[in-house]
Amino acid sequence: MAVEEKDNERCSDHATAAALTAKQQTWCSEQIRLERLVEEDGDVQESVVNECRIIAGLDISFKKSSEEAAAAIVLWDSHTQKVVWRSAIWIDRMEEPYIPGFLSFREAKWYRTLLNSIPQDVPQPEVIIVDGNGRLHPVLFGLACHIGVMTNKPTIGVAKNYFCAPSLNEDLKAHRVHIQQHLSTMGPQHPMPLRALPEIGYGDKPIGMAVWTSPHATRPVYVSIGHKISLPAAVAVVTLCSGIHSRVPEPVRLADIYAKEVIAKRNL
Repeated sequence: MAVEEKDNERCSDHATAAALTAKQQTWCSEQIRLERLVEEDGDVQESVVNECRIIAGLDISFKKSSEEAAAAIVLWDSHTQKVVWRSAIWIDRMEEPYIPGFLSFREAKWYRTLLNSIPQDVPQPEVIIVDGNGRLHPVLFGLACHIGVMTNKPTIGVAKNYFCAPSLNEDLKAHRVHIQQHLSTMGPQHPMPLRALPEIGYGDKPIGMAVWTSPHATRPVYVSIGHKISLPAAVAVVTLCSGIHSRVPEPVRLADIYAKEVIAKRNL
């Protein structure tokens, strides 16, 4: 490659990196602005969790080695443990890159489309569970918060892994030690409320919990407030619809399965 071509390539890479940095700064400012709108004590309190019947699960699955994807929603009845409605949309290409901490700017628009597509004659969701974080986030405004503020509905973030950030009170190594200590102390047969770590915090503010969703789960999920729900209520809702087939809440698990089915049919 000629020197001039190499210089042009470097300039292009630098311009791309600069544009991405500017975009992240804009996104962060937007998160900080919207974070003030999050309600942590809203429509769903711990005392009424058992009355929550229709729970929405949202998830996006990707075609292997591709930016093609399918976004899916499942409305799940917690009383009958059956799906009452589901839908999916095909995404030819994700419009934004994956950047930790900015997942909402990549995925939220697709979830909003799905939520807006729910027919009026279908039971409307009382709670939305998103595969991602809510308050458990560097600026307290993850994907679940974004969805909640956009829809003004009670929303919960459930992540399968610990999203370590400088603002949290435990780094990844310390958190892993904490998890192991907790498991050895509590044992596998303790009641569910005791199998949680409420200490994940942003300074002194509890913003999430590591929750074992069944007595047999060896790994927790990470539950955090999205919008219009308290943290204890969020944990109670997740516990209510988990431990049936996996540690992941059933509405989200079924949305993931449906999205993968859509991808598989597309590949036929």
